[in-house]
Amino acid sequence: MAPLIAEDWLDEFRGRIKQASENTVSLDPADPADFPHPRDKSRAASYQQLIDASTGSVQLLVMGPFNSPFRFVAASRGEGEDP
Repeated sequence: MAPLIAEDWLDEFRGRIKQASENTVSLDPADPADFPHPRDKSRAASYQQLIDASTGSVQLLVMGPFNSPFRFVAASRGEGEDP
C-alpha cells in the first residue's frame, strides 16, 4: 500500500516547520512502535516526531486518514529522565 501523504508535500511541510521555528524544531520520521498503546496503527498513516532542539522536547505526531488528520501524542519518558 502506497503512503497517502506525498513525499514532496511532507518535505515542504518539514521546511515550513523549520522556517517558522527559526530552525529550532524539526519533523522527522518515527517508528510506529515508538507510539504508546493504544493508538491507531495504520499502514496508511505517517508517523513523525517533532523535535524542539531548544528544549530537547519530543512530541509524536500521527498524520493519516482519521476524523482529525493530525493527532499529537506525548512521547513516553525514558527511565531515569526527570518528569
